[in-house]
Amino acid sequence: MVYQSVAEHGACPKNAEVFMRKQLAVSTVFVLWALWFHGVHASSDPARDFAERLTMSLAATENQDGDHAHFTLVLAATGTDELTSPYGRESFSCYVDGRREPSFEETSEYQLRKSKSPGYCYSSVFYRTEEQIRALLGVGRHEVCFQFGPVRSNVLEINVPEDAAIAYRPRYPRGSWGGERYDLRNKRLGGGPLHEAAWAGDEGRVRELLAGGADVNLPNDTDETPLHYATTRGFVRIAEALLAAHADPNARGPSGWSCLHEAAQDADHEIAELLIGAGADVNAKDEKGRRPLDVACRCSRREVARLLVKHGAAHDIFTASALGEVGLVKQLLAQDPALAKARYVPGEEDDAMALHFAAEWGQEEVARMLLAAGAPPDGGGAGRYSPEEEAADLRQYGVPFFREAYPPLHEAARRGYDGVVLLLLRSGAPINVHPRGQEAAFHAAARAGHETTVQLLLREGARPNVRDSDQRTPLHYAADSGNMAVANALLAGGANVDPADRLGDTPLFLAARRGLPDAVRLLVDKGADVNHRDAGGSTALHGACAAGHLEVVRFLLERGADTNAVDEHGRTPLNLAIRDGRREVADFLRQHGATK
Repeated sequence: MVYQSVAEHGACPKNAEVFMRKQLAVSTVFVLWALWFHGVHASSDPARDFAERLTMSLAATENQDGDHAHFTLVLAATGTDELTSPYGRESFSCYVDGRREPSFEETSEYQLRKSKSPGYCYSSVFYRTEEQIRALLGVGRHEVCFQFGPVRSNVLEINVPEDAAIAYRPRYPRGSWGGERYDLRNKRLGGGPLHEAAWAGDEGRVRELLAGGADVNLPNDTDETPLHYATTRGFVRIAEALLAAHADPNARGPSGWSCLHEAAQDADHEIAELLIGAGADVNAKDEKGRRPLDVACRCSRREVARLLVKHGAAHDIFTASALGEVGLVKQLLAQDPALAKARYVPGEEDDAMALHFAAEWGQEEVARMLLAAGAPPDGGGAGRYSPEEEAADLRQYGVPFFREAYPPLHEAARRGYDGVVLLLLRSGAPINVHPRGQEAAFHAAARAGHETTVQLLLREGARPNVRDSDQRTPLHYAADSGNMAVANALLAGGANVDPADRLGDTPLFLAARRGLPDAVRLLVDKGADVNHRDAGGSTALHGACAAGHLEVVRFLLERGADTNAVDEHGRTPLNLAIRDGRREVADFLRQHGATK
């Protein structure tokens, strides 16, 4: 609005008074309109609406192989069963002991995934081995939390010892956490002091409690005894002390699992041997009929599996196929040919066949026998979805999906068993099928870095640009891991150098963010666009600067990266370098034309 001076209307007081009244009336109307406009539009502001509806809870769990910490951020929103975030991926950040820690964000999956429960979504935000966590944080206690836009999660306290397993507990709990403590598997700790001492690995305290008459077989509220805890945590000397005090090696915990089931899953050969020596039943069955040997075979625990067999564990078609017992498999098939199509746990998500076990363990001769006996090369459609769901998958991804059970081809490809891969393909296994929400066999081989398997799949007709549920191609995973041999094989086989995933990230983005100069150089030399924008308007230079990878930053600038590119939040690479304390990168950017 333009205000005119009183002088323009003459010096007459009456004229001036009339003028001022008019101006005041106009100003009042304008202010009232502005307040109304702000109120109406503020209530529909997506950022404010998102922040008001969103809460965040951070927990720590463990992956099925027991060797990675998997931080899961649970996002709960009121009034909707879906979340649409107005914030770009750069608004997602991690804080350790009150400091921004971008290295924790490099492996994050920033997308929000819709869950089955109305009003809830989740995002897997961090996935590292315990060794990596120890190296990143250092020994001692630390506090971790995540922030998305203006919303911050609870604080998770992490205790990082020098060698034992890392433990977690929520420090400012929300909702159902209520002060309970959780281990890596998100199990609730309960029971008495002996449970706590066994869990903490405090051998002296365990012996003191046992000498004082503590009940060595006291179950907690999930039926776990202190021996379960010692087994799960891998504390051999504590397990020895408990067994010497007559702990029951056959006590059953959740789902009917014995301590020997736990040792089989965790690949703990030494504790398994202790348990067997103390009288553990090697053929004990859980609530679904699974024995420790079944668990060892399904989890690829070779040493424990052979130990169990040595001590009398009974074989069936599945375990015999995994361990390559050719004579036994032949005998079992002769007695009952239908075993070639039998399911591991009928009706369950993991309804694999013996062929899955043979493929997972690389038993080519056994796989050939099973196929000859009628085993379907695709695993018999283990866990297939309905025709309608498959049709939807075909429309969206170009391939049908499965449930949890991977097809045999996938099992062999992700472990690099080329002989089994070729056998399955020549027997009719479909090459471009993958489990629902996961990856094709081609993705698995590329992710694992099996160059010869990747080349074999390409020769046999695998599509080099096949997408997974995150819209990533095998080249994304090769670039993300910096595996040059696999990346070269994919590019030579026709892979697109610049495919964008669901978040707009190209392989170059992933390599730059990881600080992998060789991969970055290869992709740019093959034609990758150094100024490509992701869904949040960021370039590869933004990611490299935020993570402090000076060598990558230098190369990108040499190849024409825009030093002053602005993302959707108005941030340049220099802004991110300054924000995250990358002083050397910030100075380099200023020397090369960065002005904002």
